[in-house]
Amino acid sequence: MKTGTYSKLLAQVVGLTIALLVLGGITFFRIRQKRAELDQHKPAHEYFIQVDDHGYHPEWVDAPAGERVRLTFTRTADDGCGQQLFFPSEHLRRDLPFNEPVSVEITMPSSGGVVFTCSMEMYKGQVIAK
Repeated sequence: MKTGTYSKLLAQVVGLTIALLVLGGITFFRIRQKRAELDQHKPAHEYFIQVDDHGYHPEWVDAPAGERVRLTFTRTADDGCGQQLFFPSEHLRRDLPFNEPVSVEITMPSSGGVVFTCSMEMYKGQVIAK
């Protein structure tokens, strides 16, 4: 082979390598950006609450004021009025199937708390902004 052929081949290999590096970099940054977007909507704080025939356990939790939180409720008893969950201030109602976790995401107020109850308001709980 002639020197010119080697130069052309080397130029093609270098060009292809640069193109792959650029494409890989773009892909990496897009994935990183998408992950950041997803993390932005994901609550940083999650709390697990059991519902049985005596109420909510725990009955209250402290959560950071002004931040988004996820409350995951699991009903572990068929007795009582825990089949439905109600957040009066959020105008939010959720059915709680037996032994199936149900998550609710809320943004905490700057002070005070967010009350949750059963449908008959016999069980009461609260997330307190701290």
